[in-house]
Amino acid sequence: MSLPSVWRYRDLVLRMSANATRPDAMVRLKLKFPFVVEVFIREFGTDLTILQEVLFKQVYGDLAKCLTKKPDTIIDLGANIGMATLYLANQFPKSRILAVEPEAANFEMLNRNLQSLIRAGRSVTMRAAVWSEDGEVDLGSAGEGGFWGFYAKPGGNSLSAVPARSRNSLVRESGFETVDLVKIDVEGGEAHMFQGDLGWLDRVRAISIEFHGESRRASNFDEILTSFEISDLNPHTTLAVRR
Repeated sequence: MSLPSVWRYRDLVLRMSANATRPDAMVRLKLKFPFVVEVFIREFGTDLTILQEVLFKQVYGDLAKCLTKKPDTIIDLGANIGMATLYLANQFPKSRILAVEPEAANFEMLNRNLQSLIRAGRSVTMRAAVWSEDGEVDLGSAGEGGFWGFYAKPGGNSLSAVPARSRNSLVRESGFETVDLVKIDVEGGEAHMFQGDLGWLDRVRAISIEFHGESRRASNFDEILTSFEISDLNPHTTLAVRR
């Protein structure tokens, strides 16, 4: 990090340890590792943890190493505040990425963090939840005490309803003829990702997915993706690559 960022980071960590974070405060950090980038995180919640896991611990590092064909087109489902999108964009510098996030405050942070990619024409953001059909849904909270535990649930009639897109619609609206990589981290919603119309899979070359609870079994993931080579890269990531 730049020296001012080191002090801001240290100050945030100390205040978090003392349970003294400011609910509406934001911290700007200029990172030099694992690549040069400027990011914004909120003091309160889980943004710092996400930054540490994705950029410092590089939980998607195994994914980058195992994809022998470097993806040119990526859809990031559950993009949160954009840390994974930034990491994948750096690992695959020729890629274009559609980053999808349903929660309003996260979506605002996502757009802030992806500004350089958006200006370069490498990323487009969409506020939407992944669902079985187009429409609206409500968001539930997984109770993580921050901003990463949101999942879609039936509803859509409340003031907090969010747009919903089917998997087929997301692939179609991406504008990608084929999708080299779909990254899925949708907080349990993956249990429904492989139900209903599976036509979207015909245009996908690889899937990186994080399962929660019993969602792998509930989704019939291994039974459905028989035309993909499936491997567990680490406790966070399962990779399926078309044979």
